[in-house]
Amino acid sequence: MTARRIVNNKYKNMLLFIAWLAYFAGYVSRLNYGAVMAEIIAAEHVSKGAAGLISTGAFTVYAIGQIVSGVLGDQYSPRRIVFFGLLLTGLCNLAMPFCSTPSGWLPIWCLNGFAQAMLWPPMLRIFAESYTKEALPKMCVRVSTSTTVGTIAVYVLAPFCITFAGWRMIFYVSSSLAFLVAVVWIVCASAAEQHRIAYGEMEIVSEKKEEKSVKVSFRSIVQTGVGLMAVGVIMHGFLRDSITTWMPTFMMENYEIGSAVAILSTVILPIFNTASLYFASFLNNRWIRNEAKTATILFASGFVAMIFMFLSAGSSAGVSLLCAAVITSAMYGVNLMLVTAVPTHFASDGKASTITGILNAFTYLGSAISIYGIGKVSEQGWQGTLWIWIFCAGFGTCFLLLSIKKWTAFMQAHKTAK
Repeated sequence: MTARRIVNNKYKNMLLFIAWLAYFAGYVSRLNYGAVMAEIIAAEHVSKGAAGLISTGAFTVYAIGQIVSGVLGDQYSPRRIVFFGLLLTGLCNLAMPFCSTPSGWLPIWCLNGFAQAMLWPPMLRIFAESYTKEALPKMCVRVSTSTTVGTIAVYVLAPFCITFAGWRMIFYVSSSLAFLVAVVWIVCASAAEQHRIAYGEMEIVSEKKEEKSVKVSFRSIVQTGVGLMAVGVIMHGFLRDSITTWMPTFMMENYEIGSAVAILSTVILPIFNTASLYFASFLNNRWIRNEAKTATILFASGFVAMIFMFLSAGSSAGVSLLCAAVITSAMYGVNLMLVTAVPTHFASDGKASTITGILNAFTYLGSAISIYGIGKVSEQGWQGTLWIWIFCAGFGTCFLLLSIKKWTAFMQAHKTAK
């Protein structure tokens, strides 16, 4: 069995850059609603439950779309799928400012959720086909930094838009970015693909190794421990996105600060998240060499931080922010291990896009439940919310701990331990 890999540094770096740019644009166009949600609640007199329902709808569609996109990404042109995803998210963002009620925002943002689902699974397939097995993890980590940089950009841009032009402006900016990047993506990604096909270096898999390869089935995926990981994936999505989305409102209501200041203060979260990606990669690649074990350690650290956040709530804004930063950083590391690194072990079977799509779907199933659920619970005060976050952190840690034995056995059997 053979495969062509890009060896020319110019094209390797170009593919990395445009993938980073595409996911950055996608992330900005996804998180912008959550970033200005506190202002929308105040300015448009919308309840937290109604505002949260819009994100819940989008995340639900996104979760379903991940599975669809994952399957399509393994069967059709991944470059075109990403291109159409960027175009569609640009159109959805452009439409948002023209509505002024939750009933108008909901269908638009749900469609945006589907558009967003068209980005990562096909992109991971492109990476798996273009880079060597040794280079793939590093490239995935580098592209993953676009999520944290995108979060920083949104949470810095949102207060300025609110202060000088109103919350609608952030959607105009995001739309323009998505359209521009879509054009850059299709031109550069096509050039990189043509170069790979024409000049890529043949990577040969020996017959001996090929005979040991086992075709991945649904049953074998369950036997690897991925089924147990999926529970942890749901919990990490619940924690990561509910804390990121509701932290500005938490700060406003517990420490009596304005919406613009509350949003800007949460920039600390993605700054920590960026560092966590490199820390998680270093921890796994240098020492642990097992994604399930690394994810378990990270989840446990988030559980400890969540307890400290509970104890400090209402008394120290700085401690609350720091604890939230540790928790979300741990969850970004978990995401890197489970949603990005684990699927690469199935690339030789042509299922990398499918597996990452399924795991990403579980991520946003947790997100969908959390955004609306936390909105409703927090209407009665934040004590109940903090208890829910503690439970999710502990529950996720337990299930990942249970997955270690099966995942370790899978890695040893298929000789994929790094």
